[in-house]
Amino acid sequence: MTENKNVFGILGHPLGHTLSPQIHTRLFEISGEQAEYKILDTPPEKLTDSFEYFKSLTGFNITIPYKIDIIKMCDTLDDTAKRYNSVNCIANVNGVSTGYNTDCTGFTKAVGAMGMTLTNKVLLLGCGGVGSNCCEALARGGIGHFVILDKDIIAPSNINRQAIAFHSTIGKRKVDVMEAMIHDINPAATVIKRTEYILSENTDDFFYSVLEQAGGKIDYVVDAIDTISAKLTVAKYAQDHDIRLVSSMGGGNKLHPECLRFADIFDTVRDPMSRIMRKECKKRGIKSLHVLFSCEESVKTQRRDPSNIHERTELGTASFMPPIMGQMIAGEVIRKISGRGTERVRADGQRLD
Repeated sequence: MTENKNVFGILGHPLGHTLSPQIHTRLFEISGEQAEYKILDTPPEKLTDSFEYFKSLTGFNITIPYKIDIIKMCDTLDDTAKRYNSVNCIANVNGVSTGYNTDCTGFTKAVGAMGMTLTNKVLLLGCGGVGSNCCEALARGGIGHFVILDKDIIAPSNINRQAIAFHSTIGKRKVDVMEAMIHDINPAATVIKRTEYILSENTDDFFYSVLEQAGGKIDYVVDAIDTISAKLTVAKYAQDHDIRLVSSMGGGNKLHPECLRFADIFDTVRDPMSRIMRKECKKRGIKSLHVLFSCEESVKTQRRDPSNIHERTELGTASFMPPIMGQMIAGEVIRKISGRGTERVRADGQRLD
C-alpha cells in the first residue's frame, strides 16, 4: 500500500459490470484526495481466506452476494447493520473492521420525500402479474409491512408478466419468492404470508386473522385476484368494515396502457370483467368500488385456420399490461396513504384542485 494513500474497493462476485472504480476515482480527483479504488472480485470459496487482505484496506463496499455472509467476519457492527442484518460497507480503523449499512438510510430518505414512513401496512391479494409488480413497487415506495396471499407456485407460463417469475424460480411458492424480493429491497420490512383461498364462508375469519397478525390495522387492501366471486366477497367486506380497497379489473386482450383508468366500478366501460362486476355488485348491495380498468375495446385476432371454429381468437395477456397495471395501483395506494398527489389531474396533466 502506498504511503499516505487510502485504498478502498468493492467486494462481490461477479463484478464485471461494476462502474464503482470509475465513479470513485473521479470523486477522489474532484475532492483532491490521494486514494485508490479496487475491484475485489472474489468467488465464495475464497471469501474467508481473502478477508485478512480486505482488512488491510482503508475500507470497502460490499455488494451481492456477500452482504449477509460478510457479517460474521466483522469485528463489530454499527447499529444500522444490526437493525437490517446486512452490511454494505466496512471501515478498517486501527485493525478493527466495523460493518455498516447505508443502503436503508438512503432508501428511507428517498421514500420519505413522498411522505412515507415505512410504518404502513398493505394486504395484497394475489401475487400474479398485477399483484407481484404492484408489491415490488410498494416495497420500493415505502410500504414497510405486508400481508401477501397466493396459493400458487410459479409456472413457466408466468415468466412473460410476473415480477417474481424466472427460470430460477419455477416450482417455488409465489409468496416465498415475493417475500424474498421485498426483503431484498427493504431488509427491515415485515412480511406475513397466507396461502388459502378467499371464499364467502371464510371471509370474516380470514380478515379477523389477518388483522390480528397485523396488529389490528391494515391501511390498504389491493385486490389482484382473478376470481370474480373472491373479488366480490372482498369488496363487500371492505365496504361493510370501512377498509380502503382498490381492485384490479382485467388486462387480457388489451394493448394500450394509455387506456387504463381509475374509476368507480359503475363508471367503467368496454371491459368484460367490469361488466360482470357491475351486475354482481348491484345484486350484493355493493354501492361503490374503486377499480383500475381499461376502456380499450378488447382486441381480437384472426384464426390461423378459418375452418376451425374452435380455435381461440383471444389475444391473451400482453406481457407489458399487468406490470403497468401493478405499478399504477401501487402509485394509487402510495398517493392515498401519503396524501401526496391526490388532487385531480386532467388528461393533459393539468391539475384541477
